[in-house]
Amino acid sequence: MEFRSDLTCALAKIIRRGKMTHAEIAKKAGTSRTRVTAIANGNTKGISTDLLIRVPSATRHKAELRVRKTAA
Repeated sequence: MEFRSDLTCALAKIIRRGKMTHAEIAKKAGTSRTRVTAIANGNTKGISTDLLIRVPSATRHKAELRVRKTAA
């Protein structure tokens, strides 16, 4: 869940910067403008993790995942 939350926050910032329209991002990510707007507003209920991973690529960014051991 922390991964989705961090990814959503990063995407919202990227989308809000406005270098691409929501429609342009949606077309490149293979989704609807409505879903891109939802992500920009931090509302990812019903949005797949797969889509959240496709959006960075559509905005010329790269998502990376790190796995680390938690403190006991």
